[in-house]
Amino acid sequence: MDFIEAREKRREILNILRQQQSDDATCVNQIKAVAIQGKQALLRVLAEWLTSIRPEHPVTTSTRTAFSTITVRLSVEDWLKTQLDCDSAEAQFQRAVALERKAEADYKAVAPWGVLSTVFSDDAQKKQIEPLKVHRDAAERVRAKASVALETARQQLAVNCERILRDAASPEQLQRICVDPELSPLLAPIIQQTAESARALWVSHSGKHEPTSERMGTAIRDLQIYYKGVSGTSMAVLSKQGGL
Repeated sequence: MDFIEAREKRREILNILRQQQSDDATCVNQIKAVAIQGKQALLRVLAEWLTSIRPEHPVTTSTRTAFSTITVRLSVEDWLKTQLDCDSAEAQFQRAVALERKAEADYKAVAPWGVLSTVFSDDAQKKQIEPLKVHRDAAERVRAKASVALETARQQLAVNCERILRDAASPEQLQRICVDPELSPLLAPIIQQTAESARALWVSHSGKHEPTSERMGTAIRDLQIYYKGVSGTSMAVLSKQGGL
């Protein structure tokens, strides 16, 4: 090996290191993506568990404990009240829709062409149409008000759910949640699958490093032999020049 070949060896080592670092970054990003997907899956399961806590079902001690493990900003009672408000708003909206449909049908029965029916009606018919139109318009306003109330209740339910899941999303909180007796059986399969996926990525990544690391090791050993030889030759020349 000469100086030029040694220089090529150093370049080879640097190129291998750059490639390994690039592969490392790719693997880290892939593992992060797996972790994010796992976390999202955990939160979806927790959201499903939250929606299973219904006012018509008795709240057990284990459920109450699990809920307080997830969040302290809301109690089980707060969550149940939010659902009750949403259920009540939904029922009122459905009643308002039914009443509006009936009022519209009653009005159309005597005024099939709407305003035109009134224009071409006699006084007796107008007296029959007008109250039904007033009732139809009132029913429409009631339905619109009920729709706003339902949307408000749904938004509040979504806000409370988001607050709970945001509390659960912190790493420290997730660790506590994952050992809760009621929640652990629901979350364990997701945690196991996430860990296996991350491990598979790392094993595959490590396998790619093995041949390149061997190439780099060979190059380093060649350089060590070369530089030892150069060093030995230099010392011999110096010894002759010094008359040693």
